[in-house]
Amino acid sequence: MLADLDGPIFYYREKDQIILRRWVRILLGEGQETKQLSAEEEEDLLDLAKRLQLEYHRGYLTPKKLRDLAGMSHTNSEIVQSSQILKRWVDQGKIQRIKKGVYKFEETEASSDVTKLMKALLDAKPDLPEQSKAIQK
Repeated sequence: MLADLDGPIFYYREKDQIILRRWVRILLGEGQETKQLSAEEEEDLLDLAKRLQLEYHRGYLTPKKLRDLAGMSHTNSEIVQSSQILKRWVDQGKIQRIKKGVYKFEETEASSDVTKLMKALLDAKPDLPEQSKAIQK
């Protein structure tokens, strides 16, 4: 149940976090009862979608996947709502529209710089005996 993306909760193993779906938060009194997402809920959805899509799907996102992450169903009103959210994110520069129904998160410069640095360090594979001699001098 914890690994099921369609379940009431999602366990994000890498961060050791439990993420409650919107309808569970509403039942617990933490969310709002309207179909419209609050600003906080939308920001949480943006963070979750960005992390998961960058890590597992090269940053690509579809409206259907957004609805799945948000715990929305596939009614006409929620299809429109997910499209409006994605349009707003494009207008705010948080995501890029690739083509109809396909969007992409871009890695931030800071995270891509760290990735490049880590890759360079791993690729370097320094010769440890030579470095230890240099340190002793």
